[in-house]
Amino acid sequence: MKIILTCGFILLMVMSQVQAHELKENSAQVIMRDGQVEIRLMVNMARWQSLLQSDQAWLMGDSIQVMPKHLNDKQKSLFLSELITQNSQVSVNDVPVKMGILYFPDSIDINNDHHSNEYNEIVLTAQHKQGHVNNISLSLPKSLGNVHSRFVQPRYRLIKAGNQTQVSFKHTFIKEHKMPSPPINNITIHQPISDI
Repeated sequence: MKIILTCGFILLMVMSQVQAHELKENSAQVIMRDGQVEIRLMVNMARWQSLLQSDQAWLMGDSIQVMPKHLNDKQKSLFLSELITQNSQVSVNDVPVKMGILYFPDSIDINNDHHSNEYNEIVLTAQHKQGHVNNISLSLPKSLGNVHSRFVQPRYRLIKAGNQTQVSFKHTFIKEHKMPSPPINNITIHQPISDI
């Protein structure tokens, strides 16, 4: 009996440590490829909807407009997809590029309470004509809250059987600005972007 209680206690401790390292905020992976920027967002849609439907959040400037509460699932998806494309800005080498949605969930179960830990993927994309990327600037709607972001610029190599390859990585300089209204988060990355 003592062994079972000890094992149960150890299992509980391990599970609580695993949950303690879970990321509880929205995240983004920004991938720079030749002629294209791809932004893969993982968003807690229930929390985002809850903030957008809060009159107080709107009055405090945390959201640009209040999301109506009577929308069906398709209308909610349309509202959120338009909000993210109209209020996200990307510049490559200080040249603005137009963002579009590559993927947005069609039906989202966002009728849960705002404490839900379920995240949905949103993929934004933009084309650019820059030959060499020196910097990228990204702004997302303030209503998304803090977004933990990873900026990558893939380097592709073929490793032939039995051979070795070497890739060098350069340090990244990150500069963050406060944006004038409308309130949005802004991060500027200056080359060299980390390579993978």
